[in-house]
Amino acid sequence: MNRGNRKTDLKLVGIITAFFLFFSIPAIVLADAFTAKTIGDYGNVTVMEVTGNYDAKNPDGTLNSEPRQAIAKEFFRTHKDEYDFVVIFSNFDFQMPDATSKAIYSNYRFNH
Repeated sequence: MNRGNRKTDLKLVGIITAFFLFFSIPAIVLADAFTAKTIGDYGNVTVMEVTGNYDAKNPDGTLNSEPRQAIAKEFFRTHKDEYDFVVIFSNFDFQMPDATSKAIYSNYRFNH
C-alpha cells in the first residue's frame, strides 16, 4: 500500500467514525430524556403519552423527579393555573422508592 492510499484510508475511517458518533451519541444521550405529550381531556381527566424512565429513583439512588415535573409542566401548558394538586395515574409498571411504597408525593412549584 502506498502512502497516498493510506492517507485516503485514514480520512475515510475518520469520516465514518465522525458519521457514527454524530448519529449515535445524540440517540444515546436522548434515550433517557423524559417526554410528556397531552393526548386529550376527557371530562376532568387529562390523558398524556409519556416516554422515558418513570422510576421513582435514578440508578444512583437519587430521586428521579424529571418525569413528574415534565408531566406537571405539560399539564399547566394546556390548563389554567387554578389547581392546587395534580394526581397522576399510570397504566404501566415502574420502580417505586421501596417495596412497601404505594404512592409517590412530589412537591413542585412552578413560576409561569
